[in-house]
Amino acid sequence: MELLDLPTEVLYQVFDSLREDGDIDSLLTSLRVCQALQDIVEHALYHTIAFRKRTSMYKLAHALQADPRRLRHVHDLELAWSSKAYRDDEVKAAEAGRPHEIRPPDLTAMVNLRRLLSESPECQPWARRQGKWKPDMQNALEAFEKASMRSNCPAPRPLEHLRSLTLHWSGETDRFWIIKPSCPIFLHPTLREIKISCVCIVRLEADDAEWSADLDEFRYRTPLEALHFEESLVSPAALLEIFSLPRALRRFDLEEVSHHRPEVGKFTNELIGHDVDTLNAALALQATSLSHLRIKSSNYLRQGRLNLADIVLDLGNFRDLTRLELGDFHLRRGSQPWMLAYPLPPVLTKLCVAGFGPDTAGAASTVLLSMLKVDQLIKSAQAQGRVFELEILLPKIPFWDSMPLQASISRLAPITSVIYNPTIFGERHDTSIVDAIARLPLEKAGTEMADDESARSPSLRPRVMVKSVKMGGNYIPPYLHGERRPQVTTIIDTHSIELSRNFLEELSREQVPYQSDDEHELDHEHWSSSELDTDDDLFNGADVV
Repeated sequence: MELLDLPTEVLYQVFDSLREDGDIDSLLTSLRVCQALQDIVEHALYHTIAFRKRTSMYKLAHALQADPRRLRHVHDLELAWSSKAYRDDEVKAAEAGRPHEIRPPDLTAMVNLRRLLSESPECQPWARRQGKWKPDMQNALEAFEKASMRSNCPAPRPLEHLRSLTLHWSGETDRFWIIKPSCPIFLHPTLREIKISCVCIVRLEADDAEWSADLDEFRYRTPLEALHFEESLVSPAALLEIFSLPRALRRFDLEEVSHHRPEVGKFTNELIGHDVDTLNAALALQATSLSHLRIKSSNYLRQGRLNLADIVLDLGNFRDLTRLELGDFHLRRGSQPWMLAYPLPPVLTKLCVAGFGPDTAGAASTVLLSMLKVDQLIKSAQAQGRVFELEILLPKIPFWDSMPLQASISRLAPITSVIYNPTIFGERHDTSIVDAIARLPLEKAGTEMADDESARSPSLRPRVMVKSVKMGGNYIPPYLHGERRPQVTTIIDTHSIELSRNFLEELSREQVPYQSDDEHELDHEHWSSSELDTDDDLFNGADVV
């Protein structure tokens, strides 16, 4: 059968497979030798476009001059500008005598866009903030305004197929950019996932009429399912407005600002720990749908010594909440960071405690058993026939530490003393793993592991995992394009004897290779092989005709 005799749907799958495999040469060859395949090949060729240099947009503009309809093929767009290349591009554009010709792409013309990632070139501390990023940001906000539920734009509405949005932006003069709950980003009619970093959403004026302007008519109408704020300052009052918009929010991640205080220091009174009642009221708006809740409170939160806990979460009515992640635990402060109020979330089966490195067994027991009530959560899960998982992430180790696993071992003793507690393991449990670790250093660590078959058998025995976290480099959140995220290695896993044995064997060697768990691997964004950021063009717009 001839290639052109295949059904159109099959041809789309064939060339999409070439794109996914990074075989751009084959796509270009097919495009040049067969006019009949042009639309199908261009669908694959322009599906994913990633910009790193602004001058690369000349190439896209050149291709669009031949056929502007090519924008309809773009499904995945990444505008992750390199800070260094951004400055070089300005110089090159000026030398070429066209300093104002580099314009941001027209997002409204990308009618089939599904995923958008936008990263400011002024995020890095060495970047020059001279307001040159503002037109790009304004261009995107105008597109979102036209696409929002408030817009009167006729159908087809711009960005009507957009599902995922990631914004690593910066302000005009500061690292943080400021918006309000009424921002059109939160009123998009098709977005399922939003991830935003270094944003400040606080009420600057008490009589700000635009703070929640016209939001009442959009309550519980947006399809948003996942919302993530990273290294951001979002006041509980802002969360109260934002949480009222989704029909059924399933996942919420909030990582409060902890690394950029000088620029938002005047707003630290807006941290969630200063208004816990409003925080709980905001979360309660999505109590019937939230299944994954992750909150990391700011390192800058300093409560008084009279407080039992900084933040007391009221999650008793969260009927679908199965996973809860809380951090960080700065145990040297006068108060504890987190506490779960009664009644406890009824179907919670996994609790992650991040940044947890208690100095004493008493401190570990206070947090895990008294404040977070792990023993009662275990009993609740067992009563429902479910296995409860407790994951403990130790405090991060600097990237320059040459023996990261050894550094984590010193923090294990207080935690293992709580793991021995019968309320965690029950009557039958295998202690050989924690015994071996507690007796480190070992000459032949792997030989001391018990091989109790009962420890391997499936049961309702809770699973406890303790993990070491090492910085992947001299990077701080938010982690941008090309920056390595922290690496995570499991030290103790009560449901996997082999895993801990392998860890001990590696630890006994002079050189310790640092291994990463699959679920905590560096979260690489998908970069298409058709990126337009190299000196050697992967495809030339003049050839794509």
